[in-house]
Formats: sequence, structure tokens, C-alpha cells
Amino acid sequence: MCLGLPCTVVVPKGTPKVKCDAICSYGAELVFCNPTPVSRVKTCASVAEETGRTIIHSSDNYDVIAGQGTIALELLNEVPDLDAIVVPTSGGGMLAGVSVTTQKIQPKCQDV
Repeated sequence: MCLGLPCTVVVPKGTPKVKCDAICSYGAELVFCNPTPVSRVKTCASVAEETGRTIIHSSDNYDVIAGQGTIALELLNEVPDLDAIVVPTSGGGMLAGVSVTTQKIQPKCQDV
């Protein structure tokens, strides 16, 4: 199910097999790094240099954050008077996107 855009996804060693299998099923090349932020940054930089590709961070990227904001759009389109939206947090991109969008559309709604 490759979308025709070659990409490489850098994941830490020990990433669950089901997640790795899902990434590969979309046609991405998988590269493992040590499970530290420094290793991830160095591995991404190395892959980008070797392939000429652009690094797109999963949460520290305005376009990714804006895309995550569509979650709030969909929720608020279905239930405009929501009191709260519970958002899981890892890198923070989803939380940022949902929070910014929610506060613009429904300022009384809390992001938890």
C-alpha cells in the first residue's frame, strides 16, 4: 500500500513488532536506532544525508501539528459543545494540534 513516496522511518530498538510491521506495510524502509534522543537525532541526520531526504519530526513540525488538529475538528463537528477532550501525550504534537484547534473553535472546552 505504498503511496509512491519513498520514506525511511527511524524507530528505537525494541519498538513493538506490530508497529514495525505496520510501518513496513505502508512501504516505508525501517531503520533502528538506540533508544535515546541523541541516537534518534544522529540516525535521522545520517539517513537524511545519505538519501537526500527531508526530516519530518513526528511532533516538532508545524504541518504535523496542524494535521493533528483535525482530530479536534472532527470531534467538535460531531459534538460542538464538548466539555473536555482527553489527549494522549508522547512527543506533544497531537496535544498541541488538538489544543490549538479546540481553543479556537470551542474555548470553553478543556484539553486534558
